[in-house]
Amino acid sequence: MLLFPRNVRSKKPYKNEVSMNQSENKSPSFSKNAIKIMAMVPSIAIAFAIFYFSSQPAAESTVMSDGVTEMLLSIADKLHLLELQNIDVLAICELLSTPVRKCAHITEYTVFFLSLLFGLRTFGLHGKQLLNAALAITFFYACTDEIHQLFVPGRAGRFTDVLIDSIGAAAIRLLAPMFTGQRKNRAFPS
Repeated sequence: MLLFPRNVRSKKPYKNEVSMNQSENKSPSFSKNAIKIMAMVPSIAIAFAIFYFSSQPAAESTVMSDGVTEMLLSIADKLHLLELQNIDVLAICELLSTPVRKCAHITEYTVFFLSLLFGLRTFGLHGKQLLNAALAITFFYACTDEIHQLFVPGRAGRFTDVLIDSIGAAAIRLLAPMFTGQRKNRAFPS
């Protein structure tokens, strides 16, 4: 028993070992926590941006969407992808307003999902756990966003919008195993 620095049966460290271990652990745990917090900053920033955009009354949101649509049409016209006249632009803007707005929501929530994947990895999540946790958080945030919109003038909270918001995240969740080697080949077991 004299050869071991502590009692093997009880596995209790000596007093000086306890104080040494505690002082050594303070710095690494602080830096690990700081890394976790910093890794979640992009997700938090995107969540705030989504909240800000959802706080805009319907009229302001429509003006912004129409502006983006006009800009995209202008770029397409300059690249000679489309040949538009001023009359066409207004009609096409009106036609594309809703799809552009929905695509913007899908993009926002897809970027949110991807930022969550980055942040949640620091908490030790990997593989399916990581993908499922990020998807669940994205879906939950989309639900809270629609509830929030119930209190914004001219906006409405709809479950169909939650599903639309979550499409990008769900698509990545479903496709990720194919690209990361997590998929089990059931047709040809080894």
